[in-house]
Amino acid sequence: MIGHHVTIRLRSSRVIAPTAEARLRARAVVTRLAGITPLLTWSLVDDHGHFVTTADRPESGQIARRLELGLVRALGLGEGFEAARIRPIADQRHLRNAAWYALRQAEHHGLAGAEAMDPWQDLSVLPGLLGMRWPVSPCVARVRQHLPRTRRAELLEVLGWDGVVPEGLGAQREHLAPLVEAACGVVGVGCLASKRPAVVQVRRAVLALAPADTEAQALAAAMGVHRSTLPRLRRRPVEEEVVRALRAQWAWRVAVAARGRTAPW
Repeated sequence: MIGHHVTIRLRSSRVIAPTAEARLRARAVVTRLAGITPLLTWSLVDDHGHFVTTADRPESGQIARRLELGLVRALGLGEGFEAARIRPIADQRHLRNAAWYALRQAEHHGLAGAEAMDPWQDLSVLPGLLGMRWPVSPCVARVRQHLPRTRRAELLEVLGWDGVVPEGLGAQREHLAPLVEAACGVVGVGCLASKRPAVVQVRRAVLALAPADTEAQALAAAMGVHRSTLPRLRRRPVEEEVVRALRAQWAWRVAVAARGRTAPW
């Protein structure tokens, strides 16, 4: 065996993370676990989740257990999960199929698109594999190691975006709101008022990308900080990887907004 495919579901089969706040909490649980276990790809849809590991059976069982306990605590679920389904992955072809099956869950269940419950894929590692999150997901290096034939174009196709960052990005005032929303998406928070190092870094990236003629008060208000914070942020360097992640996430959101939303029913 070269890995395992773990599927989890609540005993009641209800939606695991029905709100934006819950989705960010769930994302944080899985992101922390991905930092210390060999998760390869993963996603949660409405009532279940898929997690592909390169671990043996005992470790995959422990990963499932830690996922379930972490989600119950973080989301205050008030109930536990069914016994996890843990299927062995026999060979390289099976590993690739399982990894992509996890990444395509939103599409598979008709839950993809701007009008979906999780439009920005907070419950999937997919944006992280495309360099749209910070810190960089350890799953990126694992996919390169274990699935070296994976191509960016394939990932973008699943995301539903062409990956093009338009030259005029940020030229319009209405692009400021999606810039701040994208910054929240990069680091997985609901607002940018936190003093967490990753949030401070992405605030500096916002300042680096915001149109030069943006009023300081408007920019500070959009980020949820006092205007006096801006000069301090500008005095410190911003990591280029954070800027790249934010620019990509911003361009994605602006492109989706330009296509317009359609009612899901």
